[in-house]
Amino acid sequence: MVMGLEKAMVFCQTHPAIEACFIYSDENGELKTHFTEGMKKFVSVAK
Repeated sequence: MVMGLEKAMVFCQTHPAIEACFIYSDENGELKTHFTEGMKKFVSVAK
């Protein structure tokens, strides 16, 4: 989302009809993921 990662996560938390999967890189350039609670039931992440 154009609003940035943190604001987008908060936006999704405050709008329960929206589910999301965020794929981003952290300060060290490593890929990270974040799923809203409702999205977690649709995704299986291998570690």
